[in-house]
Amino acid sequence: MSIIFDRNKEIKKEKEIRTQCLKHISNTHLLVATLIATVTFAAGFSLTGGFNDEGPDKGKALFSTKLAFKAFMLSDGIAFYCSTAAVFLHLFASLEQNYHLLLRFIKFSAILTYVSILGMVTAFTSGIYLVLPNSSALSTSAIEIGCLFLGFYIFGVL
Repeated sequence: MSIIFDRNKEIKKEKEIRTQCLKHISNTHLLVATLIATVTFAAGFSLTGGFNDEGPDKGKALFSTKLAFKAFMLSDGIAFYCSTAAVFLHLFASLEQNYHLLLRFIKFSAILTYVSILGMVTAFTSGIYLVLPNSSALSTSAIEIGCLFLGFYIFGVL
């Protein structure tokens, strides 16, 4: 009987250690998701290129009709919303004591953080392309490097 009691005690202690380890991982992910949410929020309101000062489009973004601007806003929005959802899940994870539920929260929030990083990189690449002259070698290089990173990130992590 003592052997069974000791084994149950060991199992309980191992679960507590794993739960604490997951909470430390969750704290790191929370920091990353919060930074992404902050940066993408700021990028969404400090629009690339500025605003129209006069005419019927007064107050509208200068580049609002360009495809690169639309890609910038869409990917920035995806990054912001996914990172905010990840922060929300980490809030629930910090309150959770059940190991399996905690693991599920952390896995799903890690996926959301992964998607938000992809969105942030896409927003950065399209923003750089938007402000550089279309035919310049620098503009082409920015797109190539951004696509290379995205390819590496998508296929390297999976």
